Amino acid sequence: MGVTRHSHIAAKGYLKAWTEDGVLGVGWVNREGPTRLPPSAVAVRSRFYLDQDADGSANDWFETQMGRVESKAIKALRQLETEWPIDASARATLSEFLGLQYLRSPAHRRWYVEAIQNATDDMRRGEGPDLTEDQIREVEATLATDRERHLSMAAKLPVAGTVFMNMHWTLLRCGSPRLATSDHPLVPVTVGQNQPVAAISPTGLTGIAEVRFAVSPRLLLLLTWRDEYDDEPILKMPHDLVRNHNTLVIAQAEEQWFYYPSRRAEHAKGGSWPSLVSQLPG
Repeated sequence: MGVTRHSHIAAKGYLKAWTEDGVLGVGWVNREGPTRLPPSAVAVRSRFYLDQDADGSANDWFETQMGRVESKAIKALRQLETEWPIDASARATLSEFLGLQYLRSPAHRRWYVEAIQNATDDMRRGEGPDLTEDQIREVEATLATDRERHLSMAAKLPVAGTVFMNMHWTLLRCGSPRLATSDHPLVPVTVGQNQPVAAISPTGLTGIAEVRFAVSPRLLLLLTWRDEYDDEPILKMPHDLVRNHNTLVIAQAEEQWFYYPSRRAEHAKGGSWPSLVSQLPG
């Protein structure tokens, strides 16, 4: 049986919302490239979710599991505006999808490598389990395997999904297709001002103040810790907030960012972290 050797770090079904005549508008980070591409050709990494076994074989069990989450969520995303406010089942489905997008990214992989290094450094300083150097190296090697990384992501997914499920949800709507997205489409805004642009919160999930996720070029899902849980509205998205979101999602892009081809997304150079919820009407 074959395995998936070219993987999407952002779901292809999700990116289809930005297509016009079968292609997306594409912006590039630090290099030039085609400005129009189909969803199948963007946000792709070779062998990114494969488990490489010691005997040289490979399997894609994690890719298969992600596909099951995606297939349910894409349908819910496409119905989000017409079904709003969504029921608990759809909310759980989308929360799991948002958690998966947070964990499946290249940014999270870099965070995972740093976390292993920090943990083994602590062991060498005598903090934590009392292990010999050989034992520490064995732990380090095991944690660095594809299998352990994927198992760690699978274990964290319910936690991330629960955090997002319990936030306050607001749906922001544009009159025209003006919102951008990227190969790191989930934007976590951390507590405090002037935080660096990062697709993974440096303070962990509990340090996230709000989450932005462009559902389509016209819709943005905003998750916050507002207290008004009985009122989750659809609001018109002011032009300056569109520019605010586009600036950040483009700034944290790994390699590519995307826009509706006939409407170039407006944004500023660089990125800052002004809160969206503080600027909403009411």
